[in-house]
Amino acid sequence: MRTFLALTWVATIAGIALADASFTEQPAVTQDGGKTIVKFAVSEATDVAVTVREESGRAVRHLAAGRLGPKEKAPPPLQADSLKQQLIWDGTDDAGRAVAPGQYRIEVAIGLTPKFDKLFGFDPKAIEEVHGLAIGPKGSLYVLSSPGRDTQDGRFLILTGQGEYVRTIMPRPGNLPAERVAPFDELTLDDGTRVPRTMLPYYEWRSWQEPLVMPDGDLVFATAAMRSEVYNGTRYSNRLLGPGGKQKPFERRLLRLAADGGAPLKAGFVGPSLGTNMEGMICLAASPDRATIYISGARHAVFAATWDEDAKLVALIGTPDQPGSGEAGLKDPAGLDTNAEGNIYVADRGNHRVAVFSARGKLVGQLKVEWPQFVRVSPAGALYVVAGFKERTLLKFDTLAAEKPSASMPLGLGRPYLAMDKTPGANVLFVANVNANANAANRGGRLMRIEDGQDGLKATAISVSGELLQPTMIGMDRPRDLVYAKSGMFSQYIRFDGRSGRAERFALPLDPKSNGIHEMSVAADGTVLAHVANEFARLDAMLRPLPFTGLGG
Repeated sequence: MRTFLALTWVATIAGIALADASFTEQPAVTQDGGKTIVKFAVSEATDVAVTVREESGRAVRHLAAGRLGPKEKAPPPLQADSLKQQLIWDGTDDAGRAVAPGQYRIEVAIGLTPKFDKLFGFDPKAIEEVHGLAIGPKGSLYVLSSPGRDTQDGRFLILTGQGEYVRTIMPRPGNLPAERVAPFDELTLDDGTRVPRTMLPYYEWRSWQEPLVMPDGDLVFATAAMRSEVYNGTRYSNRLLGPGGKQKPFERRLLRLAADGGAPLKAGFVGPSLGTNMEGMICLAASPDRATIYISGARHAVFAATWDEDAKLVALIGTPDQPGSGEAGLKDPAGLDTNAEGNIYVADRGNHRVAVFSARGKLVGQLKVEWPQFVRVSPAGALYVVAGFKERTLLKFDTLAAEKPSASMPLGLGRPYLAMDKTPGANVLFVANVNANANAANRGGRLMRIEDGQDGLKATAISVSGELLQPTMIGMDRPRDLVYAKSGMFSQYIRFDGRSGRAERFALPLDPKSNGIHEMSVAADGTVLAHVANEFARLDAMLRPLPFTGLGG
């Protein structure tokens, strides 16, 4: 490294060689009046970037960047078709202004390759409203979630039993082997490039449900009760209408994802059909040996099926499509659970009870509860029930024969889902969509971890991000390392610090719009020019509105 004295600044030279490229002539600077001359040569064709930085490391001048080498059309001021280069820095920054006296470093980097650094505006634990909750191996927590207000299909996440992020399995990872994504109808081009054609076949839309996790970690869940298709030239985003305005029937199914987001090779991705008239929330449970899956939540019955694409549903409890009462009848059944003996626990909402049936569908006991929604039975026989018509409460009953709950916890409004870690000695439950304003004890999160100990039910909020920004980059301020982005449907604008990733929201002096062209460019002095659907705006580097002085406005 050599140092040369310029007229108003001290410039040093630094050469950075990456990958296989090397310098045949080390970078050097010489002074010629008010200009600094940079010279260097490289061994082979390579990408290069020449940057002037101040003492703090901030780039003040991006002098040149491009690919060097024989037959390479390097952009000016680089010399094309050459491994040897000579550049001139005139002592100005990217805006053309003279830099202040001080220490500056000219950095020449060759052999450049892209390398992941960080993501802006992405939190893997971004959970808005949960539409499914289940326990997996080793007490892991599977969360079916909508990550933002503008996203309907949502994401499937796996967290640890302490609420730490493990992975996202839907959308699936991009590094799965081809055979693991073949059932998802992924397109493979002639050159071997794989192109996903859908996020998850059959699923299409989020579905309120009680999913099921198998011992191997496979997630079993239901497709949505909505479908978005084209019928008679018109697109319906909720339900399809047939001739005369009648609803066009469609088929719901059970699907299965492995714990890494791929299709299970042995069991298969597509499971049994639920038919064309199974609407509403679907609740799932399984027999102790997992050979039989129980389905509730619609048609006033509990059905049984095996895991097979061609398997048929068998009405096990209740009479399909006929609300009933008494020992064998069901009315609007919801959550399900099973115990080690194979008994089936049903939250029989319309009959205000938790009913327990044998594996053959015979009533063996019941517990009176007003409006039960979900039920979990512990290995010791204690029952945990989410109940209530509007205001929901978590109730604990020590046994099926208990006349009143031994503990309770308000959950507030909303649609609270319940899951339970049945590992011996765990005594841990999870509740999603807890109303943060229900009471002081439950403030702080929409996902709660509840321990049942000697002191009763103790809730701890699992820290989650309330919104996934999903930014689209539309502007870059390179001198200041700032990234401008738009997020959401209705013009939410964010500025990211390119070094720390810190996000700062700001507003444009324009009418909010859900669609139209959104463009943004940033001048060298930090001035921001924005265009949104035939309107224009200017902001200074401090995000303050600027007039269009040249136009008198």
